[in-house]
Amino acid sequence: MNYNLTVINKEIGRLAQSTARFVILIGGRGSGKSVGIANILLAKAMQGKKTACFREFQSSMQDSVYSLLCAEIERQGLQNMFEIQSNQINFRKNGDTAFVFRGLARSPENVKSYHDFDYFWVEEGQSLSFESLKALTPTLRKRSEEHTSELQSPMYLVCRLLLEK
Repeated sequence: MNYNLTVINKEIGRLAQSTARFVILIGGRGSGKSVGIANILLAKAMQGKKTACFREFQSSMQDSVYSLLCAEIERQGLQNMFEIQSNQINFRKNGDTAFVFRGLARSPENVKSYHDFDYFWVEEGQSLSFESLKALTPTLRKRSEEHTSELQSPMYLVCRLLLEK
């Protein structure tokens, strides 16, 4: 199925073709970072790619990008492609996981079990601890036809611009 990638911010849309190991987006509130990455990763999911979505602190699903992805799936009419569960989003075709959502602060070492994912999305990356980044970095290394280097799958870090007063 062809999917027409819809992004709000055209600059972010260019990241869909990036082969960089880390993609760090910095901008103010409302700049389209999260919506743009959500749309890029939905397009990748339409190709069977899996994404683990992280935050340093996540007390509930409401603290994650879960609701944003659900809204984008509905807005773009993709309900026939994805099954929205209470704590993850699956592919309808085979029931496999498309998106999972986890906090890192309480147990960053648990991320080592996320070896079968194509992408990591870290929202609010400015709050990411050294311990979490240290655990995430070697875990994301799935081989794919898109990325040919030793560590080839990208990690999207979405950060808010911190303004000095």
